[in-house]
Amino acid sequence: NILESILNENIGKNQSYEEFKTQNLVCDYSKYRERIEDEKENFCENFVRFQATSGSTDSIKWIPFNSSIIQEFDWASSPWIADLALQYPEIMKGKHYWSLSWVPQHLRDKLNNDDSELMPFWKSFLMSKIMAVDSKVTNAKTSFETMFQTCIQLLNCPELTLISVWSPTFLLNLVDFIFKNKDQLVKELIKKNLSVSHLEINDVGLFTKTVWPNLKVISCWDTSSSRIWISKINTYFPHASVQGKGVWATEAVLTIPFKNKYPLAYKSHFYEFEVQSTGDVIPSWQLKKDMIVSPIVTTGNGFFRYKIEDLLIVEDFYNSVPCLKFLGRKNTIDLVGEKIDSSLASKILDKFDGMSLLALKKEKLSYYALIVDKNFLGESIEDEDIESELCQIYHYKLARELGQLDKAKLIKLDCPIETYYKLFSNEYEMIGNVKVEPLKLVEAKESIKLLESLNV
Repeated sequence: NILESILNENIGKNQSYEEFKTQNLVCDYSKYRERIEDEKENFCENFVRFQATSGSTDSIKWIPFNSSIIQEFDWASSPWIADLALQYPEIMKGKHYWSLSWVPQHLRDKLNNDDSELMPFWKSFLMSKIMAVDSKVTNAKTSFETMFQTCIQLLNCPELTLISVWSPTFLLNLVDFIFKNKDQLVKELIKKNLSVSHLEINDVGLFTKTVWPNLKVISCWDTSSSRIWISKINTYFPHASVQGKGVWATEAVLTIPFKNKYPLAYKSHFYEFEVQSTGDVIPSWQLKKDMIVSPIVTTGNGFFRYKIEDLLIVEDFYNSVPCLKFLGRKNTIDLVGEKIDSSLASKILDKFDGMSLLALKKEKLSYYALIVDKNFLGESIEDEDIESELCQIYHYKLARELGQLDKAKLIKLDCPIETYYKLFSNEYEMIGNVKVEPLKLVEAKESIKLLESLNV
């Protein structure tokens, strides 16, 4: 029934899964690029908006949203939010902050970034009544002004009970913004005749004691390279629970938090998976525990058997529905035959509380470097520790012994998130959606020079 409702008239009602596979090959964005560009340029009335994102096959991808895919996303968000309200009923008594799509400054007059359009009318109306921040702040002329007005409204909302963002680094950036601009923020609050009696922006515990004492839940990514930031989130907000976001891509929703598990959002799209150990493509009902897979989705906006370059592991089942965990992007770096992939990189990040493993491609000898937060470093680690761990990988050790790679380094930074954004943020990428990848290639000489100059 789900397959039939998604594919509509494009596939016969009695068509089997095998026939569907035969008639539709697995593809990526390149198959749809030309059609989407034409529809976007000609303001195709079938689509509500085109959402910008980036990916491994294209520096910029425009994902079309129509009523069908909006409904499919709603089928995933509704049970998640309902379950969240049952677990934490207090959140329904206060205000919420949901991170919006922050359009880059040079595109603000060209793109519509009102996320309420991606909800059914009745839900958009209800959500507007409990939002702590007016969606109109995203129309400000600069990103600084958007952030400033966001903070003004949040600081004037002690009844805040829920914060929902994509990346935990975005929330940490927001906290840093409050600290760095506290005097200007307080002046603006006084100017607007808003209360400042509850504000003492001078210590880490302010969010517990005075600013948002009623905060109950923070929803954000908490796996792969996002995991290391959760303890820092807990430092600022020890009175709030952190709930992992599940796996949502711009193109499709994969898993949702539900009953303390992360089941496949099986009612939203039609799902298939490429098994990494064999290369076989199987439907969701053939998944087995401990399989490492990449998702392939068929969605209501016309994407048929569309490959998403994520790595997931089947951790468990909720009744018969598979529950999956995000491991990282399906990404392999192979400068000289060392074959480092994102899952290997994630293990190194876990061991050393690293932010990202970078492959610095140089004219003479390339090398790997682990970025860590200097202010968030536990036990003392050195270059030798990173090198020793990488040498556990057969092909890396061989490359080192053959003199094909230079020794690995540890790069300790004061502001690693800010540096990462400078290096890798795509101009079309939404600020609140930027995810720090566990493994990344650095080729530009200017970027390598910047990294090495900061490592002092």
